[in-house]
Amino acid sequence: MGNNESGQLDVPAAAQSGVVAVAAGDVHALALRSDGAVVAWGDDFYGQSTVPEAAQSGVTAIAASPAHSLAVKDGAVIGWGSNLWGESTPPPTVQSGVTAVAAGFEHSLALKDGGVIAWGNDNFGETTVPTAAQSGVIAISTGPEFSLALKADGSVIGWGRNNLGQTTIPAAAQSGVVAISAGRDHALALKADGSVVGWGAGAAAVPPPAAATGVVAISAGSAQSLAVKDQPAPPTKPKADVQVSAAGPSSVKKGAEASYQVVVRNAGPDTSVKVYATFAVTPDFTIAAMPPGATRVGNVVFFPAADYTAGQQRTFVVKLVAKASKGTAVLGAAIGSLTTSDPNLRNNVAAKTVTLTK
Repeated sequence: MGNNESGQLDVPAAAQSGVVAVAAGDVHALALRSDGAVVAWGDDFYGQSTVPEAAQSGVTAIAASPAHSLAVKDGAVIGWGSNLWGESTPPPTVQSGVTAVAAGFEHSLALKDGGVIAWGNDNFGETTVPTAAQSGVIAISTGPEFSLALKADGSVIGWGRNNLGQTTIPAAAQSGVVAISAGRDHALALKADGSVVGWGAGAAAVPPPAAATGVVAISAGSAQSLAVKDQPAPPTKPKADVQVSAAGPSSVKKGAEASYQVVVRNAGPDTSVKVYATFAVTPDFTIAAMPPGATRVGNVVFFPAADYTAGQQRTFVVKLVAKASKGTAVLGAAIGSLTTSDPNLRNNVAAKTVTLTK
C-alpha cells in the first residue's frame, strides 16, 4: 500500500511465496526468499533493482536505501545501485563475518564480530563509527544521514547528523533496550518492558500512551512510527507461559569446543502443545553436535517439537567449536507454539553473549 509511481507495490510472482524477509527503499523493494535468493522490483534508475548474480543464492540478510541495495552472503556484503560515495562498494573488512547490514541515503553499515563497520558519505559523520560501537553491538539501523547501534547491555549509540536531535540518545534509551529503528529525522527504541522511547523531530518521535506497554515490535518511517502490541489470546484458547533460557561459557578460545544449554520450561497453567525451540548460531562457530532428533538449516538448530505439561522442563545441549579468535558473538534461543497462547512472549527468546579469544 502507498505510492506506486515506480511499481514498488507491484510485487512480482517470485516474491509471492517463500519469502522470509523484506526491505523497502524509497521507490524500490527487496525480498529475501527461503532459498537465499534476492528478488527486487520498482525503480531501477541507479540499478538498485538489478540484483547481481552473486545475490541470487545463499543470501541471509538484506537492506535497501532510496538508491542502493545490500545483501549478506556467506558473511560477505554485496552492494548494488547508486555508488556516488562508494556506498555500494563494500570495503575489504566486510568480506567475511558479517551478520547484518543497514543502508542509509548514501552510506552503509555492517555488523561484524559485535562491531560496526561503515562506509560511504561521511558528510555528517555518519560513517565515523565511535569507539563504543566497535564492540558489543547486537543490532544496527540507519536514518538518511545518521546511524544507530544497539549494544548487548541494552544501551543505544547514535552518530552522524544531529540537527534535529536524532542522535542525541535520551536517558530512557540508555538501558533495557531490545530493538531500534531509525526514521528520517527521528528514531525509536523498544524496551524490554514493552514500552517505546522516541527522540528526534516531529510527532513521530512522541510515542502515544498506547505504546507505553505491551509493544513487541517497532518501525520508524519518514514522518510516522508504527508499533505492534502483544494482543491477549482468545479466552477459549489454552494458555501456557513457556520460557526459554540459554546458558554456557561466556568466553571461548578459537578451536575450543563449548557446550550450550537451551532450557525450555512451561510455567503453566495449561499444557502447551507442540512447542518448538530453535538455537541460532553465528558464523563464528561450527556446530559439532546436536541432541537426538534435532535438525539444522544453515546456522539454526531446530529441536524436536513436543508437548509440555505445566511445570515440565527439557534441556537441549548443542556443542559448538569456535572459528573466530576475536570479537563478540550473540547466540539466540527462541520458542513458540502454533496451538497454545502464551501470555508472556518476552521470555520466548533468550540470548547468550560470548567473547571470542585466541
